[in-house]
Amino acid sequence: MSQKRVWFVSVLAAMGLVAGLARGDLIWLNSVIINDFSGNPLPASETDPTAGAFAQLIQITLGSTPSSFVGSGNGTSGNDVVVQIQHAGQGDDLFEPGIFPGLQYSVNVSGFYYVRVFDAPQLTLSAWNQGVSAPIPSGAGYYYQSAVFEYSHNEFAPTPIFDFASAGGQTLNVVPEPTVVSLLAVGLAVFSGVRRRLARAA
Repeated sequence: MSQKRVWFVSVLAAMGLVAGLARGDLIWLNSVIINDFSGNPLPASETDPTAGAFAQLIQITLGSTPSSFVGSGNGTSGNDVVVQIQHAGQGDDLFEPGIFPGLQYSVNVSGFYYVRVFDAPQLTLSAWNQGVSAPIPSGAGYYYQSAVFEYSHNEFAPTPIFDFASAGGQTLNVVPEPTVVSLLAVGLAVFSGVRRRLARAA
């Protein structure tokens, strides 16, 4: 091999090493079982994303406070971006209901992350296959939202683990039931009608 070729290969190797060192990883999982409203662990499956509860790893791209949940699309708004998805039991042949065994997310900058876990799986494989754009599961009644995790990028440090269930959080409703929405709409319509009649009578 010529001296010029050796130099070129050495440069490429060095560039690859630097690029590798510049990257880091974040592992997100839960060691505490997440239950549904009835106190039962969320459904899980080793291989079937239409059987295991659905979760999103979300990055806050501006500031450190999660933006509001919206009941459409993938549920994010403002400066929040879904960067990875996971279903309960994924890839774990000894899977346990209510447990997300963990995925590794490659990241090269410091930032803030949180997790949303829905109480239902994606209804179809086509929905799951949309990846980070996958919609809110149609059967979801609520979601669990974790506390915010601050990732500090350090390629020489051990891979940080974001244990999102033990990190705290809260359980919130996803969307009101359709019947509740309908009743609210009827109530507002009646209220507006009564106000108009009173205004005309006055």
